[in-house]
Amino acid sequence: MSLRYALQLSSSPANPTFDMVFNPKLQDNLLLRPKTIPTFGFRIRSLREDLEIEPCQIENIRLPHISIWDMMEQTILYGLRAGKKSDVFPSEFQSRFHIIQN
Repeated sequence: MSLRYALQLSSSPANPTFDMVFNPKLQDNLLLRPKTIPTFGFRIRSLREDLEIEPCQIENIRLPHISIWDMMEQTILYGLRAGKKSDVFPSEFQSRFHIIQN
């Protein structure tokens, strides 16, 4: 699970935690205090080295230009639910759809 998170994080360098994970800075503290639990960046570094995975090998995530909250709200039309699809001819479904759409 940690590898999955690290791979997902490596696809978005704009994420604020990217630099902390892939460029950890507290290595001196870990060497001075061996009982200290290493940060996620140090723990994942050895795993990435064993698997030979570099952050530059993973393509950056592409976010849409339009924010989700700026998109138009989708409407669901329930008018075509009257009757089973197997009992109604396709042309009738199409005509119902065009009536609802307009």
